[in-house]
Amino acid sequence: MNKGEKLPNGLSEANISLSFQSQDITTLNNFLEYLTAGKTNKKSYVIKNMSFPLDTTKNEPIASTVELGMFYLD
Repeated sequence: MNKGEKLPNGLSEANISLSFQSQDITTLNNFLEYLTAGKTNKKSYVIKNMSFPLDTTKNEPIASTVELGMFYLD
């Protein structure tokens, strides 16, 4: 995680980079939903960038890298 810049509205933004592997596309989707929805997670993140190989004809493990943004008061 690295601190980003202070925004005009007074919030600051941190950047968080993750690399992980999920067992299938459904698990990946559930994890991303958890990170961004904020319903069961007290913190909610914004997906800034994401890359992963996707072949919809196969249900196999997926390696992914995700860059998240987190807004906070400094």
